[in-house]
Parts: sequence; C-alpha cells; structure tokens
Amino acid sequence: MKNKNIKQLSVGLLLGLTLACQGQQFWTEGHGDIGAHYENGNWSWTILHDSSPEDYIISIDNDGKLQVPDVPSFSFLGDPGNNIWIVSQSETVGVPYVGLDSGTSVGVFENNRFAISLESFEGPGDFSMWTTSGSGQVSLLMSSADGLDGQDFINMPAPGHLHQNWGFSSPGTYHLGFQASGTLQSNSEITTSEVQEVEFAVNVLRDGEVDIEVLYENGEWELALLSEATETEFEPDEAALHASPLT
Repeated sequence: MKNKNIKQLSVGLLLGLTLACQGQQFWTEGHGDIGAHYENGNWSWTILHDSSPEDYIISIDNDGKLQVPDVPSFSFLGDPGNNIWIVSQSETVGVPYVGLDSGTSVGVFENNRFAISLESFEGPGDFSMWTTSGSGQVSLLMSSADGLDGQDFINMPAPGHLHQNWGFSSPGTYHLGFQASGTLQSNSEITTSEVQEVEFAVNVLRDGEVDIEVLYENGEWELALLSEATETEFEPDEAALHASPLT
C-alpha cells in the first residue's frame, strides 16, 4: 500500500461516499442497452430490457478495473499506470455489457442516422467513451476531461445497435446526461429529445460489513478499506462507500 498523509486519506474517503435512491436496481453483468427511440413524433429512452433509465444503476466493480496503457492513443485516459474502470465494447465476465440502441424505423431520419450527445456530467473523476477497431485504431467519441462541447457525440444508425468502451477514472457515482437529435427525412426539421440521465456506480462497496483500517507502520500512517464479504482490501482511491437513505 502507498504511504500517504492520513489527513489527505480521510478527506478522500469522505468524498467517496455515494447515495442510491430506494427502489433502484443494480445492473451488474450481462448484455443490455441504453435505447433512444423516436416514434410517432416522440422520443423515449429505455435501459436494459425496456425499463426506465431511472430504475437502474449500472454497476462496475473491480472486474472492470485496468491500468491506463503506456500507449499514445490512450493518453486521453490519463497517465500510464493509473487505474481505469471500463465497460468494454466486447463482453467481459462480471461486467455489464452496455450498448446503445435505436428501434427507430428506416426512413425516419435523413441518411438513417441521428446523434446521441453527452450534454451533462457529474462524477468524482472523468468519463470517456471510445471504440477500438480490430486493427487497434482508437476513436474517441466523448470525454469529460476537456469539458463538454459539440464534439462529444456518437453518430447512431436508425435502426441500429452499437457497443463502445465506457471508461471511468475514479470510483464513485457518475450521472451522465444524454440527448438525441436528428433531422427528419419527411420535412428536414431537427427533432431533439429531453436530456436523459443515466447513473453509473464504479466500485462502490454497498453490501456487507466494510472496515476502515488505520495503521501506523515504520513512522507512516496508512488507511485502507476492507470488505469483509470478499476479504478484499482497497486503498481509499480504489473504492467508494454506499450509504442508504434513512427510512
């Protein structure tokens, strides 16, 4: 474990607390989609299997943790060796397999395409969305690291279904606000959806007993989180704690 000042560790631990609303379910693994649908003049959003996005939190634990590679094309993820939690564009055991989907019929939008843009972001770290081709070419689609602008979008087929890499630089709760927009083929008018928020929980310890360990060894203070359920020890910057609302 890295030795750090105990006061800095305490602050980091407190900021790692996260809340979840009652009634929400956690999507922890398996395939599903975030869907943006335009039908009969109206936009609608779904998650997983036609559920409301407000009903689910997409949960990623340490099965999705990797380190940023020392490769220039991945520099947008941060310094090489830093932790990064990823929902991959290819299915990974123990990690949600999240895609983007459109059930919109052929001929509704010009060129049968529309855009899904990242319009709002809240979280303890940075979020990035990118794709990696079979040849290893990296295409960055969205990133909160440099602020949000008109470049943070993905060009969706209508109808269509795509998978991407979703990366988060720190544990905790993230709220991503997506908006769909397209030009109608019938009258060339632009139609835009409301911003739909999707919630992600990144390595949030929410079940069973968690101990906060404070140690003094070799003249240095150390702080760690110990999950009794899995007997796994985390440094404070590797996990966040979940606090339930009082009833």
